[in-house]
Amino acid sequence: PFLGEHSLDLNTLPEKPLILVGALNGGGKTSILEATRLTLYGPECGNGKLRSMKYKDYLRMCINNSARLDEITSTEIVFLRNEEGKSKEVRVVRSWTRTSDDMVSVFINDELDESLSSEEGLYAYMSACLPSKLAHLFLFDGEQILHGGAGGVSPILKNGVYSLLGIETIDKLANDLVFFERKQLSELVKKSALTELKAFEIQVKQLSEKVGALHDERKAQEELISESSHLHARRKEEFSLNGGDDFKNKKANEDALELKQGALETVNAELIEIFSGPLSLEIALKQLDELRHRAKSESETIGAIASLDILKKRDIALAEEVLTKVSSAERTKILAWLKQDIERRSASITDIPNLGLEPGTADDIKVLIEITIPQMRKKADVLIVEQSKLEDEVSALNEKLRQVPSSEYIQEQESLLNQAKLDLDMLKAGLAILDETIAKEQRNLLEKESELRAFKLANIDATSNGAEAVRLQRQTAKSLETLAVFKKKLIAENITLIQSLIEESLQRLLRKLSLVKTLTIDPETFEIHLQSPSGSTLLWQQMSAGEQQIVTTAIIWGLARASGHVFPMIVDTPLGRLDETHRGKLLEHYYPEASHQVVLLSTDKEIGAKELRELQDLVTRTYLVRHNEQTKVSDLTEGYFN
Repeated sequence: PFLGEHSLDLNTLPEKPLILVGALNGGGKTSILEATRLTLYGPECGNGKLRSMKYKDYLRMCINNSARLDEITSTEIVFLRNEEGKSKEVRVVRSWTRTSDDMVSVFINDELDESLSSEEGLYAYMSACLPSKLAHLFLFDGEQILHGGAGGVSPILKNGVYSLLGIETIDKLANDLVFFERKQLSELVKKSALTELKAFEIQVKQLSEKVGALHDERKAQEELISESSHLHARRKEEFSLNGGDDFKNKKANEDALELKQGALETVNAELIEIFSGPLSLEIALKQLDELRHRAKSESETIGAIASLDILKKRDIALAEEVLTKVSSAERTKILAWLKQDIERRSASITDIPNLGLEPGTADDIKVLIEITIPQMRKKADVLIVEQSKLEDEVSALNEKLRQVPSSEYIQEQESLLNQAKLDLDMLKAGLAILDETIAKEQRNLLEKESELRAFKLANIDATSNGAEAVRLQRQTAKSLETLAVFKKKLIAENITLIQSLIEESLQRLLRKLSLVKTLTIDPETFEIHLQSPSGSTLLWQQMSAGEQQIVTTAIIWGLARASGHVFPMIVDTPLGRLDETHRGKLLEHYYPEASHQVVLLSTDKEIGAKELRELQDLVTRTYLVRHNEQTKVSDLTEGYFN
């Protein structure tokens, strides 16, 4: 996707090991990772499409479509390496055109090193820096974390261990021994059987080529599945972003809206009832209190007037019944006192009742002010909060329903998603059929090879070659047995260290998550056994997708540490489709510690504004890849999204 010259300064500051390169999907961030691996490893780079096509065709594919026919495409990487106590600047340049093969030039401290400036020379040099078989531990696509294990068996683990211990060399030697024995046995067969032997060997060769072609086809199919899986994930994300999920949930949202509206109507009715009842007097609390005092005063006045009437009647009765029996002087004195008492009591009655309030009105008003209205206010406050909440929910549901796209638009989006899913399922089904075919043809090949070997042994020229054939079989069998024992012991002796490093890496990633207590690896099957803190076995299928990816990340980290190599890291799609919790674990505990220099090629969905704020003290520099849809060309600038 890049045209013209583009460069990235990937130097990092102390305590700031991260470089962020942002790009939308399809913008060109993966090309940066692939260009790095291609520059350093050439045909052994392991880039995706290269697995299913010829190297020359892959190089042509890497040329920008707008480049001139005779224009040179080149990639260049400069890195520092300590050799014999001295720091050397190494510059690797790889260049090619549409009509020429690629050419490698390696400069040490700006001087061309001819011994390294070839595919063989660079391969040998990079094997000392970081062998191509281990490059996937430092230069990788995060999607391999996403698909890093199944059923407890991780191909990343097996391939990593084999690369670390050089098991491929042992397997190659064993295969070479078998091939050597076949060749030697063929030379010991008597002449009369040579014609039939040749026909047998042709059949075996044809079957072998067929199996090889099927394996190549499987690699191509895997690449197609990977691309189809990415497309399906993108279609699924686009479907959700374009309102697909909202459309699917339309009926549920409509039902929820109806329920919320019903609840809101009930709350409103209760509030109307409350505010039309005693609570309506809340605005007149002062007047109510005055009325209570007035009612109390009127009640006291009425009581006082009633008391005066009683006293007056008492005084009259007293004058008629009692005072007639005392002396005139005493009678006059008592009547004067009684009169003064009545006058004094009458003078104390200043309020003349004029509202006609019932006795007990003051107590009723007191209950209203101190109990009834506060209770109604408390209930109203609760209902008002509930009303506000329901109004927000109703508003949100209305807005969500308003934004639901038309059924025609959704059908179009759903059709694209379903087609992507159908294509992926068909490719997976095709892979399953292909695997069955490969297994069948491999069985046929093994049977034919067994028949061929039996034919050779049955037709050995016993007179002149019998002893030689026996010796060859015995020594080959012994050598193969020795290699098998050596391979088993080599793995067994090293798997414990590798296992401990992976387990330590896992605990550093999990930190306070009480998921895994111990991790063990079967040295024969490479099956991963996990044990929970409670002591029970934790099956791979029991873990969430995020937890599986964390375990696979720990495998990559542990293998990288076991390799003994100190190498910069470049990671495309560093967080895959991890959930927020597990993303935080990788950003906090893995990438800042994985290497002294880590380049993350990320979309804005993986590392956005929030994550950038959390990482800012660890980031030396940021870049942004912008893709022009009209010109189909990407450019590279400093900065990040927004």
